[in-house]
Amino acid sequence: MLPLLRAQRRFIIRQDGDRYLNYQGENLPLKEISREVKLSQTFRVTKLSKNKKLTETYDCGAVKVRLPACAGRPGRKQDLWFVVLKERTKGYCWLLCHLPGLTKKQKC
Repeated sequence: MLPLLRAQRRFIIRQDGDRYLNYQGENLPLKEISREVKLSQTFRVTKLSKNKKLTETYDCGAVKVRLPACAGRPGRKQDLWFVVLKERTKGYCWLLCHLPGLTKKQKC
């Protein structure tokens, strides 16, 4: 991820929950931050599976975070977006995004 940030590349990386991020000046576990994210956007996706249309509903929200300092390295100054998606009949999906120029709503 650091080479992508240094090169100012856009990226979206799915997270597994085993990461700390700097949120509002504190280094916190990703799962703790996800409880603070207001899922303010809702969207529906229609998929075709075995010739049947399936509609799934997702709620999502995003907050700005930064990579924390660790192992003698200073924390990164670039803002990243931590996006939380909740599929209503399943679990959560967490994404860490570097998408300069997009608004919070566009990131969801």
